[in-house]
Amino acid sequence: MYRLTADANTGAAAFPDLAGFDHLELWQTPDGPVLEVYHADNSRTRISITEDKLAQVKQQVDAYLARPQPVKLNQEGRGSFLLQQIPLALGVYGPAVLVITQPQDFRVGAALYLTTSSACFFVPMYALRNVEMTHAQAHLSVAYGYRGALSGLAISQILGLNDACGWAGVGLLTSIGGQFSGYALARDLTLGQATLVSTYNDFGIVDGLGVGAVIRVLSGGESEGRIVYAGGLAGEVAGTYWGKTRAREWVCTEGQVVVDRTAGILGMGVPMALYFAFTNFSPSANANMVWVSLLGIGGNIGGVYLAEQEMRHLPLATGNGYMVAGMTIGGALLGGGLGILTNKPRVMAVTAAAGGVAGFYGGIALAKSLQTDQTGHSSLNRSRFDVNYAALTGAVTNYACNRTISAPNLVTIRF
Repeated sequence: MYRLTADANTGAAAFPDLAGFDHLELWQTPDGPVLEVYHADNSRTRISITEDKLAQVKQQVDAYLARPQPVKLNQEGRGSFLLQQIPLALGVYGPAVLVITQPQDFRVGAALYLTTSSACFFVPMYALRNVEMTHAQAHLSVAYGYRGALSGLAISQILGLNDACGWAGVGLLTSIGGQFSGYALARDLTLGQATLVSTYNDFGIVDGLGVGAVIRVLSGGESEGRIVYAGGLAGEVAGTYWGKTRAREWVCTEGQVVVDRTAGILGMGVPMALYFAFTNFSPSANANMVWVSLLGIGGNIGGVYLAEQEMRHLPLATGNGYMVAGMTIGGALLGGGLGILTNKPRVMAVTAAAGGVAGFYGGIALAKSLQTDQTGHSSLNRSRFDVNYAALTGAVTNYACNRTISAPNLVTIRF
């Protein structure tokens, strides 16, 4: 009829006098109910019980099974979230409260600032004691707290608020709302998927600002900045929506998202650098503003698309993703440094762009060769086809200076 473990017997208080057993089995036999006690040494003891005792045990066990079981909360990201709340409080919440209250006494202001900042740590710590907080929820909640503050400034500009108190009030509300929205968005997401959402959000903001700038120029309202801010807000909403949609279909790692973000920034910068190098660029020209914005938007979207196609089926570790980002930055710095030797800004723009692209693809090649085996250790698999990206960068610089090209050991093929 029942099989009770020692814990279940204690919880139901079915046979409180019994102890030191492995489990109990309650049987209904032709001679009446029987309790069999199984011990750890595989021996057992049979005990006869009455029908009244059987009815009592059934009632107690049924009540025990009907009790709601405690739910184990996933709070692995709680500590990280609370720690990240401190810089958010020091940089956003504390200053916003000071601007709103405008205390006249310095000591009162300092005390209010520090008290507000500490409250942003201790209040969530108490409120989240029985609430789920995964690493993904911690990331998006804090990330959208910062982005909510920026959205508040944009909304203030659109509404025409001219006083700092109004800016601070709107920014404070949108930052708090952003934290709750980020927490809700991260439900059922991994940390990698959450970082993908915040990455798409950032790119949406930048591309939205670019679209707003193009519309402002084409509409002839050069002095009207509200269109640009509205474009940024619309891009933020679109980026969040597209990021959440993309995250549902791609179980990505943090390393893949780092590569994604790096490719988006690189794709944005390269066409803008080339436009500066090969045209009569003037910051005051409206046509240049339009082309720079369109090239940046197109390059950003194209870079993200190509990176995801390249890395979609290669779940990179976070460290390998940052290695790709580091090689991209290092390549751009190297190319820019070599370009400076020509004393020509346009040449420097080309060499920096070439170095960034070479560093990115060099990082991708190195990341692909670093495979993690079943024991969790990384091993280096030598590729049969290698490209000497440093030689390629040097060849571009040499051509810019002397109109001659030399790239020794550019390609190596192993048999």
